[in-house]
Amino acid sequence: MTATFTIALEGLRFHAPHGVYAGEVATGNGFEVDVHLFVSGGEAITNIRQTINYAEVYALLRSIFSEREALLETICQKIGARIEEAYPQLQRLDISIRKITPAIEHFQGSVRVAYSKFYNL
Repeated sequence: MTATFTIALEGLRFHAPHGVYAGEVATGNGFEVDVHLFVSGGEAITNIRQTINYAEVYALLRSIFSEREALLETICQKIGARIEEAYPQLQRLDISIRKITPAIEHFQGSVRVAYSKFYNL
């Protein structure tokens, strides 16, 4: 039997100039981010180094969102690579980024890109 812990940061809000179109870059947009990180729960965890420090992950996300990118897919991949580098014990990650008001004429709703990665440990 395999046991895992899920460390989740959900509903994080950022305002950033990400997007393909000039207007998105000029005014920025609202983004909502969910990150789910999975680590082994098979052994007793008694130290923060055995798991994932969600405060550090939040700081990493803030840093990445301060760097302009055109595509949400690129942002997801950057987040994944940086978390993977910081936490080699990671078994899986799921990232979801929602653009709150996309620059699409007469559009009501939001758009979302989701990214998942599994690691062989």
